[in-house]
Amino acid sequence: MARYSSGGDTRRGLGAMGLVIGAFLLLGGGCAAADSESPRCGGESMKPGDACVGGGAYDGYEEKREQAGQASYWLLRVGGLVLAGGTALAVGPVADAAGSLRSAARRRSRARPAPPSSASPTPLGPAPAAIRRPVRPSPAARPAPGPVRPAPPRTPTLQEQLAEELAGVRFPASRLQPGYDQAEVDAFLARIRAGLLGTGPAVSPARIGGAVFGTAGHRQAGYDRHAVTAFLTALAGSLRTG
Repeated sequence: MARYSSGGDTRRGLGAMGLVIGAFLLLGGGCAAADSESPRCGGESMKPGDACVGGGAYDGYEEKREQAGQASYWLLRVGGLVLAGGTALAVGPVADAAGSLRSAARRRSRARPAPPSSASPTPLGPAPAAIRRPVRPSPAARPAPGPVRPAPPRTPTLQEQLAEELAGVRFPASRLQPGYDQAEVDAFLARIRAGLLGTGPAVSPARIGGAVFGTAGHRQAGYDRHAVTAFLTALAGSLRTG
């Protein structure tokens, strides 16, 4: 089963914090952008030629517009950087788990032992008439039965290994934006697993890597879009190279 380490939990926590901070900065930048179009003074809209006096400052209409424009520029720029960094931290642990899944499957596939070569026995011709009847050895001459060696366990195929890993994968829930519908994602993973095990139609790597799902309904928890996309992309790559 694919699990996330404590380091991945810390990165996801920092990523979620970065997403929240980035969203607030972008929201503030949007408000500042609106003020740059229509500046305000004490909550009231200003008109060309008006002046805002307060706190020992005297700002005209054009000065308020310029201040709001500069604030909007920096808030949107910094907010976008923080949001991008938070997304990378939140999605990174899932991409690492998908990469480790592919590496583990490759290692197990390479470690598969070669089947032993068995030489075909030379056929024997018919026994002469004088010795055609077998001679039963006496009980004392019979060899003692040795221990029965169990057959070596069968090494699972790459498809079986991926299906086993697929049954235990878990995705984080989306927090700041609507996520993928969990029922659709789970049903798609079940179809992929059935195809890998041969109990259902096979799903092509191109179909797996390009899968898109519906959005979770109102007040329903959805899977993080970036996490689902990163995992399916890594799974499709494993099937192509395997």
